[in-house]
Amino acid sequence: MGYIFNMLLQGRRIMNDVKVPGTGCAHCRNTIRLIEEVAHDEGATINIEKVEAWF
Repeated sequence: MGYIFNMLLQGRRIMNDVKVPGTGCAHCRNTIRLIEEVAHDEGATINIEKVEAWF
């Protein structure tokens, strides 16, 4: 979870919009779940957008 924590926090400023590219596989769903957990733990409100056509 440390990598995602570092992605979300940039100098203690939390990103509000997060885009997660992928096909909806287990890895994509797990990534979204981890992002939600980190945001919740930090008390942040974020918008997560799942992007399927990212290439």
